[in-house]
Amino acid sequence: IILNKPSGIPTQGGSKVQQSVVDLLPGLQFDKYEPPRLTHRLDRDASGILILGRTRATTSELMRHFSDNAHKKSAARLHKPNKVYWAVVGGSP
Repeated sequence: IILNKPSGIPTQGGSKVQQSVVDLLPGLQFDKYEPPRLTHRLDRDASGILILGRTRATTSELMRHFSDNAHKKSAARLHKPNKVYWAVVGGSP
């Protein structure tokens, strides 16, 4: 499952967090035994794509790709996702 997370919503809960993406995942459970799981996180102020796994096995496999060691695992030759960050700024230097 791919989600387009808007800025201002935290991916996971914490102190002073009323609602996060994780709190909304049961709404995406559909006919599965468990709700989908996060494979990576985005900061609260960042907007962007979140990739969720529908099963534990799929989530584990996707998380391996986001791992800092993904490019070092020669047996699997995992593709590490290319993360691109864009910023919108105002004013002048």
